[in-house]
Amino acid sequence: MLYQTMDIKLFFSGFFKLYLYWEYIVIISTLGAILNSLVGVFSKKSFKTFDLRITLFSLIFNYIFLIIGLFVFLSNFLFLFWDSNNKFIFEQNHFLFYMSTHLLNLITVLILTIGWSLHKKSNISLKKFLRVLGFYFLGMIIIIWKFIWIN
Repeated sequence: MLYQTMDIKLFFSGFFKLYLYWEYIVIISTLGAILNSLVGVFSKKSFKTFDLRITLFSLIFNYIFLIIGLFVFLSNFLFLFWDSNNKFIFEQNHFLFYMSTHLLNLITVLILTIGWSLHKKSNISLKKFLRVLGFYFLGMIIIIWKFIWIN
């Protein structure tokens, strides 16, 4: 029994560390997309494939972060809230804390996806940069707020 609980805790702690490290990657990539958009707006350059790739990779990193977060939430819910007698151990504060952070991740991904789809519809480079800047900045505010709120 001790061996089984050690494996579950080790399994969960590894994915939780992956979640925390991936959050840094998300913050850096989203910040990179924001800074690239700022440079594009102020230098009035055209929206090129490099700019597209920066915003796309930031969006992909955010989607992967959402998937890792949902996996951490589900594994926490399934492995750590059940005891050996299959009785449900439920603490309302922890459940709401984990649920709210993952809902904020989902809202962030939705905001970034809306910004991505709106910037694809425009043919003017300034509009593309402004849409990426606005929506990614709003997503970055949610990410940073959630990051500060957890820590």
